Amino acid sequence: MTIVRTAFLSGCAWLLTMAAPAQAALIYNFQLNGDFNNAAGSGAAIGSGGTLSATGYAFEANRGLSIALAQALPVYTIETSFRFDGDSYGLNKVVDFKNRTDDNGIYFANEVLNHFPVGIGGPSIASGEMATIAVSRNAQGVVTHFVNGVEAFRIQDDGSAIFDKGFINLFMDDTVYVDHTAAGICRLRQGL
Repeated sequence: MTIVRTAFLSGCAWLLTMAAPAQAALIYNFQLNGDFNNAAGSGAAIGSGGTLSATGYAFEANRGLSIALAQALPVYTIETSFRFDGDSYGLNKVVDFKNRTDDNGIYFANEVLNHFPVGIGGPSIASGEMATIAVSRNAQGVVTHFVNGVEAFRIQDDGSAIFDKGFINLFMDDTVYVDHTAAGICRLRQGL
């Protein structure tokens, strides 16, 4: 089974808007410990067919989570912790930016972080090993990628890494190429 943990600042999924680091505002904090509620305010995550329990959200391939957005989100930080099965090699989409309308996104490709289509970086994460990725996009379009707290690489974004109005989709592929996901479970991060 694939184990996936997601965290948007102190729970299962976290996302901040960032005008400047000192002015960062927490907008989502999903604990996924029995409900889909946003501990940082209004709104809820949307499960796409998995099972929510007191310890997380278990889902099959392409049945991850969605978070509704009222407007496009060009400046943000998002962090996601997860583990793939030993047989989950290949291309697995973690974050989708464009409402599942194109193939651009954050993937783990053969155990290495990949910002498709523009960047690949390490360090390598073995299947079955817990990994935490963080992706930040600033107002100048620089997208910085971290793996387990270490900067892996930076890219200059052409706009493809802006979250469109609609939804942030986690662990779900786009509707054009739907074979790039794995089953998993989102759980609480430990120690936060």
